[in-house]
Amino acid sequence: GTLLYNFNITKITSYNNTNIGIILGGARNSTLMHNIAKNNTNAGLSIIRSSNPIINSTNITIQNNTFYNNPIGMYLNGNASLNNVIYNRAYNNTNRGFVIETNSFDNNFTGNIAHNNTNEGFMITGVNSNNLTNNIAYNNLDGFEIQDDANYTILVNNTAYNNSATNIIISSG
Repeated sequence: GTLLYNFNITKITSYNNTNIGIILGGARNSTLMHNIAKNNTNAGLSIIRSSNPIINSTNITIQNNTFYNNPIGMYLNGNASLNNVIYNRAYNNTNRGFVIETNSFDNNFTGNIAHNNTNEGFMITGVNSNNLTNNIAYNNLDGFEIQDDANYTILVNNTAYNNSATNIIISSG
C-alpha cells in the first residue's frame, strides 16, 4: 500500500457506484469538503486502513459533505482514527447515517445532522474514545446508538428527536 499525504477532495459528486462512492485507505493529513455521495450500493464515504502494509487513516477533516440514498452515509471502519467529521449531512440512507466501528478511535464528530435513515442516525460500536458534540439526529429508527464496548465515548450537547424507536441507546450489545 502507498500512504497518501496532504491531499484535498473538494466539490465532487460520486453516485450510482456498485460499491462505495468515495473510499480512502491509508490516508493522512487530508481534507474532504463540499462533496456529495449518493445512490451507491454500499456506502457514500468509507474511511479505512490500507492493507499490505497496514496503514491507518488519520488526521482527515471531513467537512460540509452530503451523503444520501446509500445503505450507509459515512463509515469509519478499520483503524480510521484522529479524524474530524464536521457539519456533514447523512439522510435517506437505507441503513445508517454515520457509523464508527472496528479500531476507529479518537474521532471528533461535531455539528453533523442525520435524518430519515432507516435505522440509526449515529452508530458507534466496538470502538473507544470517540467524541460527539452538537450533532442532531431526527426521523431515524434510533437517533444515537452506542454499543459493544464503545468505552470512553463522549456525547455532549447532541439533540435527538422524532426517532421512531429510541432517541439514545447505550447498551452492551
